Amino acid sequence: MAGELQVGSHVSGYRILELLGRGGMGLVYKAHDARLDRIVAIKVISRELAEPRFIQRFQREARAGAAVLHPNVAQVHETGEHQGAPFLVVEYVPGGSLRELLRRQGKLDWRRAVALALPIARALAAVHEKGIVHRDLKPENVLLDEAGQPKLVDFGLARPSGASDGPGGALTRTGEVLGSFHYLAPEQADSSRTIDARADLYSLGAVLYDLLTGRPPFLGEGVALLSMHLGETPRPPRELEPSVPPALEDLVLRLLAKRPSERPSDAESTAALL
Repeated sequence: MAGELQVGSHVSGYRILELLGRGGMGLVYKAHDARLDRIVAIKVISRELAEPRFIQRFQREARAGAAVLHPNVAQVHETGEHQGAPFLVVEYVPGGSLRELLRRQGKLDWRRAVALALPIARALAAVHEKGIVHRDLKPENVLLDEAGQPKLVDFGLARPSGASDGPGGALTRTGEVLGSFHYLAPEQADSSRTIDARADLYSLGAVLYDLLTGRPPFLGEGVALLSMHLGETPRPPRELEPSVPPALEDLVLRLLAKRPSERPSDAESTAALL
C-alpha cells in the first residue's frame, strides 16, 4: 500500500514498532508513545482514501470511540495527521482478536463463549447509552487483552441510533454494504428500514452463534448471504453442538430474530440474560 510506514519511523510523538494489520481503510501499527512511555496502536488512513467521505467516517470513529469509557471498549487516545493522512491513536490490546481465537480453537465450550459474550453485551450497553450504534460487531472487531477479556474496537461505521444512510440505506454510493455480511442485522441490508441499537444485538447473537458452533449463522457470499439474513432461519445451535444448554440456544435465536421487536429489549437486559 502506498505510504506504508517503516519500522523505526515516527508519527508525531510515536515510534512505529511493527505492522499489526491491514483494513479496508488503511493500516494499523503497534507504536511506542515516547511522551507517556506506553505501547499504543495507530490506525492510519491510506492517502488514496483520504477523500471527504472516508475522512468523515474516520472522524466519526474517533468521536464515537472517545465518547465511551468502559473497560470492554478500547480507549481512544488522540487523533492527528501525518503527511496528509489522518491517524487515530487507540489503546493497544495485545491478545489478538476473537477471529484469531476461533481460527486457533474452533468452537468454544459454551461457558467460555458466554464469558466472552457477557462483557461484549455490557460494552454495547455503554455504547448504546451514548446514543451510538456500532453497526459492525464481528469477531475481527473484538480484541482480547492479556487476561483474555474482550474489548470492542473499530467504530468506523458507528452512527447515532435511528440514523439513516440516506438514499440506498445500508449501501454507500459505491454499492458497499456497511457491515460484515456474516454478522449483519437484516435491517442493515434493507434500505427501507431504520437502524437502532437492536441491530447490534443481532450481530452479538451472530458472534455468539459462531463461538458456540464454530461457524456463523449463515454460510454464503454476497447478495445470497444477505438474502439469508433477510428471510431464512438459522439452524438451532444445538443441532451443531448438543452441549449448548437449551436456554442459551433460546437466547441466541431471540437475538437473531428478523424483527428487532422480537429481540431482547436492549443490551443491558441481554447481559442479564447471559
